[in-house]
Parts: sequence; C-alpha cells; structure tokens
Amino acid sequence: MSDGAFAFARANARWIGAGALMALCSGFGQTYFISIFAGNIRADFSLSHGSWGAIYAGSTLASAAVMLWAGGLACGGWAASFFWGLLFPASPWAWPRRSGCCRS
Repeated sequence: MSDGAFAFARANARWIGAGALMALCSGFGQTYFISIFAGNIRADFSLSHGSWGAIYAGSTLASAAVMLWAGGLACGGWAASFFWGLLFPASPWAWPRRSGCCRS
C-alpha cells in the first residue's frame, strides 16, 4: 500500500473498524443459520442441491436489490430521521472526545 492509503486508513480507522465489525456480525446470522438448516429445508421441500443453490442465489440478489432501494430512503426519508434522532446519539461517534487522560 502507498503512504496515502496508510494515511487514509489511519485517519478513518474507526469507520473502517465499524464497517468490518458490522460485516463480521452480519455474516454470522445469514451464513451460519442457513448452513445449519439447509439440509432440513432441502428435505422438506424436496429440493436438489442445484435448485437450493438457485433459490439461495436468487434471494441473495433480491436482498441486494432491496438494500440498494432502501439506501435511497436513508438519504432523506423516515429512515434518516430515525437514524439521526435515535441511533446516532447512542453511537460512540456522537460522544464527546476527551484529550489527554481522563480527569475527575
């Protein structure tokens, strides 16, 4: 990596870390849950491996399309008001920073 990339990563470490944490936490739900129950789902609905894979791929693409659509809502609809009103004040990025050590 170039020096500029390292400087960017250092300057945005908290955002990169938060994104990585969210990616790791979201993968557990979908991937782990589906891997546990995939055999039972295939057996209950008499699906082949190929048909199960096609359904899984199609649902993943559909969820990606919904995420793209829902992203537009966050730019100025009720989702933006919800985020800025409730979620952001509770996030660590909204807390005031202290310089130096904590003093009481």
